[in-house]
Amino acid sequence: MFYHLQKGVGTKSSSRFDVRFIAMVLVSFMAIGCGPSLKRMDYLEDQHVPRAGECKVVFKRDVEIRSEKGKIIGTLKVGDTGFSSRCHEDDILEILRKEACDIGADVVVLRKIRQPDFLSSCYRVTADFVRLSDSTYVERIESDEAYDSTAVKRRVRDRKAMQVAFAVVGGVIGLTLSFVLASMKY
Repeated sequence: MFYHLQKGVGTKSSSRFDVRFIAMVLVSFMAIGCGPSLKRMDYLEDQHVPRAGECKVVFKRDVEIRSEKGKIIGTLKVGDTGFSSRCHEDDILEILRKEACDIGADVVVLRKIRQPDFLSSCYRVTADFVRLSDSTYVERIESDEAYDSTAVKRRVRDRKAMQVAFAVVGGVIGLTLSFVLASMKY
């Protein structure tokens, strides 16, 4: 039974609506989840030419592209909504790759990278999408080693293990505090 507290007196609820509603909302959030927030900035719509077929995208970190080599055609800021799921580094890099292909970018320059931490379980980044002036140059450059799929998978695996450890430690601390507070006499 569900009880409401009104002026310090416990009274029985006349319907189960409250419990069912709360349960439905919680299950919905857990089942659906939300993707990361995407904020598009400075997109040059007239410059977007989606790639057909296979799309090679190069990932670089904090490099400057000289104006004669290429042009920034958009910037995407990927953040956390507070209820985000599917926002590990590999998920975000795939979002960036698809976005680059959709707008015809050759290079994704990653800036302002923030790894998951105690406050957020999401990989957060600001990325510039660059279209190179010489299309043959794309075939000659490679992504930074840090963005090799094996390296990314290893980092994601390690981060997930760390997040599980944080959850276990947090659960133990929470249980301990609840027992201590429950045993205190007021």
